Amino acid sequence: MKKITMLFLLPILMACGNQKKDFTKVTEGMTTDEVVKVVGEPEQKQNIVFGDIWMYETHVVSFVAGKVMAVRDKAEFQKDAVEAFEGLKESNDQMKEGKRKWDSIQNGQ
Repeated sequence: MKKITMLFLLPILMACGNQKKDFTKVTEGMTTDEVVKVVGEPEQKQNIVFGDIWMYETHVVSFVAGKVMAVRDKAEFQKDAVEAFEGLKESNDQMKEGKRKWDSIQNGQ
């Protein structure tokens, strides 16, 4: 009887562990502890200059001073990060070109 009960409960227990996390319940200003209670621990945590970024399977939660600043779809976050990196690279290239021109002026060329 115990084996039959376990066979019946096993799929239910497995489904409970795979439930989708409801990120609509994570709101700006929540603490890290509150976020963990709502959606659990993240897959990855990154400490950055102004705060922390928690990466989940489908979303990214950004914290400043231990409080939620933003909740974003992971794909959208990654797209924005690539665009920001490309913008920084372009700015760096422009600065190098400006320095090259400045050096030419300074050297009388």
